[in-house]
Amino acid sequence: IYTDWDEALDQTFGYSGASVKRFPSYEAAEAFLDAHQWRQPEAMLFYRERTGFLANSDAQDHSGRRGRQVLMQQTGRGEVMRLTELAEADRVRQRSRKRGRNDGEEEDAETQRPRQKQRVGDDPDPKDPGTLVAFCDGSALGNGQAGCRAGFACIFPHQRDWDVEVKLDDPRPTNNRAEYLTALEALNRADFVDPDHARPMCIYSDSFILVRSITNWVHGWMKNGWRTVNGGPVKNADLTQRLLGASRGRRVIWRHVKAHTNNQDWESKWNKVADEAARKAARGD
Repeated sequence: IYTDWDEALDQTFGYSGASVKRFPSYEAAEAFLDAHQWRQPEAMLFYRERTGFLANSDAQDHSGRRGRQVLMQQTGRGEVMRLTELAEADRVRQRSRKRGRNDGEEEDAETQRPRQKQRVGDDPDPKDPGTLVAFCDGSALGNGQAGCRAGFACIFPHQRDWDVEVKLDDPRPTNNRAEYLTALEALNRADFVDPDHARPMCIYSDSFILVRSITNWVHGWMKNGWRTVNGGPVKNADLTQRLLGASRGRRVIWRHVKAHTNNQDWESKWNKVADEAARKAARGD
């Protein structure tokens, strides 16, 4: 259970079939896990010991009246009824969602894992020295706290004299704003060296939020007047809008790379370079 949206997305990105479910409270999330046996509540463990049913699904399916009595003895009648009602309500919602969804209609981007786009066969080779490639990373020391120090780095593996390391001068210094600004720096460089927008650009980032915001979620936000599915204002909408403007007319390939893997592949190597440079910029070294 996560209480921060960014952390939840970071935990699910890259895993096949992963999804994120939103709850109105921490207690509701706990009750959902217990009702679906995604963790083993003490009452269910007690029931399994008393009945001999080994699988949670068996215990749930065969509990009957005796099972309900055992559960109620352990947790109280009110708690058992609450768990049962939550589980049933969730099943009803799932059935309604399946019936009401048209073929090809996707879930709200912020509540389900977005569909992965297929790679296009004519994507430029990022390892080709003639390709515009940038590894972007932002860093915030004390993120979300008073006195936060943030910075970003934009690394160009084929043209290292273009590299940029900047300490963030922003009234709202956060790691996400640093991530957005470094991507903007990459696009500005592309415009400088290729003002006709004839060359595509590959932008690598280990920020799930940045990549998904600009490639997926932004379409829904624009339709909603820059409001999220919950009606709240989109965070960092100002920078997202600037990124849209800077990328207009150019083919930009946004690629997510996993952070801090210690792998020796080409992408991991350059992402580490960007990460270290961003931390250095945030410190003001």
